[in-house]
Amino acid sequence: MELWIKILFAMLMLPGLFMMLTPLLPGIPYMFLMATLYGVLDGFQSFSPWMIAVFGGFVILAGLVDYFAGVLGARYGGARSYSLKLGFIGMILGTVIVPPFGSFVGLFLGIVAGEVFRIGWRLPALLAGGISLTGALIGYIINILLALAFLITFLIVLF
Repeated sequence: MELWIKILFAMLMLPGLFMMLTPLLPGIPYMFLMATLYGVLDGFQSFSPWMIAVFGGFVILAGLVDYFAGVLGARYGGARSYSLKLGFIGMILGTVIVPPFGSFVGLFLGIVAGEVFRIGWRLPALLAGGISLTGALIGYIINILLALAFLITFLIVLF
């Protein structure tokens, strides 16, 4: 395919990276969509359909990291199911009210509120929220690294 189209699709990957800076936005799925669109338009001459499977692996891995980072952190911190539900609601509300990092505050406050309701104002309630927040932040960093790896892989295959 012509060089200008390759450059265009390389630039179309950049919004996916910026989406990764705001939790809950689908940065890597967007990047996957752009890679798949390029492959279809190119007739899979620049990369094979197997490469789409590799890019799909990035999407699956990012989804698993999103899910397990916060949940495992909360579980490790001692949070119960009710607190996890409140944390999820807080994460969504936090993103809407105070983007881009309100999701972390909302997650923390939701889990702490759930644990305070369950056990009262005790240190384990704050600990559950803090460990969950730590897990979510680690997952956030891992997903940014996955998005960078996706972009680098796409650029190497493209050029």
